[in-house]
Amino acid sequence: MSLQGIQGRLAVAGQTLQNIGRDLASHLHDMLVSAGQALKQLGGIIAQPFLAFGRALSTRDVEVQTPPERRNSNTAPNVQSRESEIESLLQGMEEIDTEFDSLDLNEFDVPPQPRDTLDFDFDQQVSGGGRQKIEFDDISQTPQNGVLHYGEENISQTPQNGVLFYGVEDIAQTPQSGVLSAGVHDLGQVPQHGFLEGTVSLPRPQQGKMDPFNYRLEQLKGKGMTSGQEAVTGSGLVPEHVEKFKSVAKETNAILMFRPVNQMSTGLLQEGTAAKGLNVHGKSSDWGPMAGYIAKDQNLSKKHNSLEDVNKGIKDNQHSLEHDSERVGVSQLSLSPNRLEYLLDKQLMRPCDEHGNLLQSPPGQGPMYFLNRAAGPNEISEPNANYMFKLEPSDQGFTVSYKSLEGRTPLAGDPVKDWTPLEVMGGKSGKDSAPIPLTADYDMFAMLPKVGDGTLIGKELASEMKSDTPPMSSRMKELTDQLGSARERLTQARESGDQDQIKSIRREMVGLGLKIAVQKRSEAQNSFVGIVNEARTKLLGQEQRRELDPELGRLTQWQRDIRSKLNDSVKGEGGYTGGDLIKHGTEMDNTQFSEKDDKVFVIMPNGETFMTQSWEQTQAFMWAAKQDDFLTYTNRSYLKEGERSTQTTFYPGQKQQGENAIKFNGKPLSFDMRSAAIKLGLEDPG
Repeated sequence: MSLQGIQGRLAVAGQTLQNIGRDLASHLHDMLVSAGQALKQLGGIIAQPFLAFGRALSTRDVEVQTPPERRNSNTAPNVQSRESEIESLLQGMEEIDTEFDSLDLNEFDVPPQPRDTLDFDFDQQVSGGGRQKIEFDDISQTPQNGVLHYGEENISQTPQNGVLFYGVEDIAQTPQSGVLSAGVHDLGQVPQHGFLEGTVSLPRPQQGKMDPFNYRLEQLKGKGMTSGQEAVTGSGLVPEHVEKFKSVAKETNAILMFRPVNQMSTGLLQEGTAAKGLNVHGKSSDWGPMAGYIAKDQNLSKKHNSLEDVNKGIKDNQHSLEHDSERVGVSQLSLSPNRLEYLLDKQLMRPCDEHGNLLQSPPGQGPMYFLNRAAGPNEISEPNANYMFKLEPSDQGFTVSYKSLEGRTPLAGDPVKDWTPLEVMGGKSGKDSAPIPLTADYDMFAMLPKVGDGTLIGKELASEMKSDTPPMSSRMKELTDQLGSARERLTQARESGDQDQIKSIRREMVGLGLKIAVQKRSEAQNSFVGIVNEARTKLLGQEQRRELDPELGRLTQWQRDIRSKLNDSVKGEGGYTGGDLIKHGTEMDNTQFSEKDDKVFVIMPNGETFMTQSWEQTQAFMWAAKQDDFLTYTNRSYLKEGERSTQTTFYPGQKQQGENAIKFNGKPLSFDMRSAAIKLGLEDPG
């Protein structure tokens, strides 16, 4: 072979390897392909140019192409040296074949991700004015021919048996494929044959009249959901507080959902009465002089007609007093003249004499006696008509005592035969401090921030994920260290002129280069899995919600931020003076003591207010919010319609328990948003 031929082949080989390097760098930078598919593609990318190079050496005459750095050289080329380089390169190709033959592709498979409660539903406008929905239970799951793509606005279709991509703007288009995109509204066309599971038609108002979310809200209002001032009044929240909360909803672009507050607590909260926290589980009362407060004797609570609830409340209060005595205590109930006037105006008590005979009005001086409003002579069948109350003047207004009426037996425990101070649960600032009576707090049902708007989690999360540089793995460090050592030895070999050692080191470097390329691809794939998990984890705050704060419950960081904003909004000059109103996390993370509310109060980011009127309406409302890209997740203890609980652990660390223990720790409730939406006509059952 002539010198020119050898030089030409070397030039072709160099260019080919350079192209391979660029191609690998581009793909490793832009595309994180699923592991098995990635390795096959990598093999094809590397193998084909080398095969072409081999064919060129054996069958083609190549034009002489002098490398630029050699064009003006006066030194005669060493033919034997060039032939040695070719031999070294061919041996390096054999090393490549050996490396690929020894690879175990199963080592790089992506492990299946656990199903979580994060649901993304994305609507897509299609021809004919209809709409298609692609629904998945977990963003780490993808259909056979689908793409999971986060944070981009331009995505096209994916090859068959689709792969997972992150941060890719240009994906090769092939027919018969679909796309799932988180927070993206410009989707590739979904084929009409609809191979993607969950593709359904949605009812949609005429274009230009009303957006889908508001259309569904109007449907719910037509089915009894109240709005405006009627909803605020029914919520039990202080109206002035609601106005402050509207500003927070707008600032955070989040839907705020509250459980109803005991109406008897509203006035106490307006006066600045402190709200209870997680360390007090007893129920407040909605009748008698203790209305709005949390009586130690839960026969006096709003759950007075349920033996199970009364017994549970008594145990809960006793537990708080025994295990958190430095922060929880009891004190005798005292009423201000204004509070007494309020109770009489609401007809929550009836004045009587010391023998229980009803009076038109209470006496002007001395002790005053009262019966519950349902305790008249012809109304003695009511369970809460078992007591008489005595109010005695004091420095703060009136102290309250109680005893059982003659012949009456409480639902739980023994009759109270003698006048006994009516004790209510109170909060303490220290072990020896006097307890301050507590009233109901504001319990949040859910917080639903808008996904992808950058206010809380959308763009900021994507930016944070893209800016994260993962640390070098121990295996990659080992390989790069070996390559660095080989380069140093190659320099020394060149200086000594040891051609055998030069050839050996070059072969070693070819093998190391391939191992590094494969390791990078493997780590890139693992990094993608990490990105998916990180996205899901950060959106849901999974790690934070696994930790139970004894005072705050389970909260993500963005939930903590919203909670702080809500509490701060009602304080300040002339504002609420009782501390925090929102004490803990939402009902969606209350897996141990989950409760069913027939009504839930809603504050929208635009300031609108609603009150759902049934458990079914609440589920349908959350489904409608989810369709508009508000982040929703449901209580882990909830069951979908028709689903039967097969486990008794609802949160990490909880041990397996029997059926009776489940009833004490919280009953599994049915909660199926889509089924509720179908029943109420918000969703097409097809």
